[in-house]
Amino acid sequence: MKLRELAAAGVGLVVIAETLERSTASVRRQAERQRISLRRAGERRGAIIGELARERLPRDLREAVFLGVSDPVVAERRVTSSGDLCPSCARRHVETRTGLCAPCHLRRLAEAHREELAIVAGRRELDAARALKYRARRASR
Repeated sequence: MKLRELAAAGVGLVVIAETLERSTASVRRQAERQRISLRRAGERRGAIIGELARERLPRDLREAVFLGVSDPVVAERRVTSSGDLCPSCARRHVETRTGLCAPCHLRRLAEAHREELAIVAGRRELDAARALKYRARRASR
């Protein structure tokens, strides 16, 4: 109960931990269990829904999204429109961490999976041939 009151008062994590005579990690975990936010009132931290994982929106766009003036999708497009084109197709902007647009990235992943399947099939054939060779040796003895 004391944790909830201190968090609601806007006291920081370190002060709460000292007051309760606990470690900061244990206070943080207990707050998670009880679903108590340790953020101070008005604190604007964390990612915006729809924001790219590898890029942060510029400060003015982040503020506009927080205040509800702009849509996160529109803000994201404004950021990505200034980016590089995909080196594979040169038609769309780079959207993934691999440096490709999403369709090219997925196409490359599919090719890699097909190659892995071909390797697995080749290993199976090799194992089958080795088994036949082993059986032939055993039969000839």
